[in-house]
Amino acid sequence: MSLTVGTDTYISQVDATTYITAQYVSSTPEYIEWSALSSGDKDVWLRKAYNRIESQKFCGEKFDLRQTQQFPRAYRTENDIVGIYAAYIYQSGWYVQASVPDDVKNAQVEEALVLLQGIPARLQLQMQGVKSMSLGDLSESYEGMHNTKVIEELYSTEAKRIMQPYMLRAVRIR
Repeated sequence: MSLTVGTDTYISQVDATTYITAQYVSSTPEYIEWSALSSGDKDVWLRKAYNRIESQKFCGEKFDLRQTQQFPRAYRTENDIVGIYAAYIYQSGWYVQASVPDDVKNAQVEEALVLLQGIPARLQLQMQGVKSMSLGDLSESYEGMHNTKVIEELYSTEAKRIMQPYMLRAVRIR
């Protein structure tokens, strides 16, 4: 089943490939692995990444409450919005995104690349509830990490970085 932008993906397969070509040199594992995939497999990885992004908690609200996707978004005040104001339209007391930001599309590709390469072993251990591990003189402790939080987060550190401004944050209650 092929992807449909606006339904089960933020970015087309063609645009994802263009992004990868622009961001990765041809000798990197990401570029090589993506290039070796069939069209159907690329759709699967993009869909998986899309689903992970859709499961995150974001600031603001959906631009249109009838839309199925999380983006574009609307923000009540200028304090809630990210990026430059020029990317938003002020409309009836709301700052709204005119379309899905390129950041969201790029994060979907980055998440797909990490999923394609496999979930890092450290995250797999945390997801399984491992609290600490040792290997020779090296040891790591995951105390305080709740494994459901690890499961819900994006796996790609680049996707996390890109999406950070859009993510719901804790606020202080006075």
